[in-house]
Amino acid sequence: MSFNYRAPKIVQYSPTKFWMIVFLIIVIICVSAGYSYTLGLKQGGWNKNVTVQEIEKLRQLTTSKDSLIEDLNKKLIIAQQDSKVDKETLNEMINQTETVRRDFAILKKELAFYQGIISPKTTEIGLHIHSLKIFALPEKRTFQYKLMLTQAQKKVKTAIGKVLLSIDGMQGSKPVILKMSTFSKEYAGGHVYKFKYFQKFEGIIKLPENYVSKIVSVTLKPKYGKKVVKKEFDWPIK
Repeated sequence: MSFNYRAPKIVQYSPTKFWMIVFLIIVIICVSAGYSYTLGLKQGGWNKNVTVQEIEKLRQLTTSKDSLIEDLNKKLIIAQQDSKVDKETLNEMINQTETVRRDFAILKKELAFYQGIISPKTTEIGLHIHSLKIFALPEKRTFQYKLMLTQAQKKVKTAIGKVLLSIDGMQGSKPVILKMSTFSKEYAGGHVYKFKYFQKFEGIIKLPENYVSKIVSVTLKPKYGKKVVKKEFDWPIK
């Protein structure tokens, strides 16, 4: 994440007030952007760079946000009352402050998400099917799925295996189970997973005519003979 920060225009030089505000804005934006970029890199694939230390740094950053934003707001109020700072400069600083506040809110949500994933205290040790969401697409009888797998381990190891989806439903008056080879051309053989903390998958479901979906099953088949994990979700899933 990056910001196009333009140096503010000052009608009359006032270092004791104005430059302190500018300095605080730059510090907050730089730190926020750095962590946003780092977390953005972790949202797909094998997230080998996710560490407990990075999560702790992010936690400390978000914990201090309230005092930083409050202090910045106080200085902005002072600047608003100072005739030495022009209106355009004030508006720019206010906009920058709002941007920083929104970015910190996003970071706080991401922190809660990552902490939930890597903490073995909040979930059973092992592989987990964290979530499955399915959305209808404009094309008739076509849907997009978004799947999240997680792993909780006391000693983190790379999970490797295959994940398969199947759909239970009715074709007319007959019960029919659709395999991925039937409704997904791109991932007919399933998805291959390889991750330490979590991994996301996406794909398209194309249902046959007159087929009514009831249940979606997700099955994880580890490569090295570990226990198969299976979870069922009611259709529709939003």
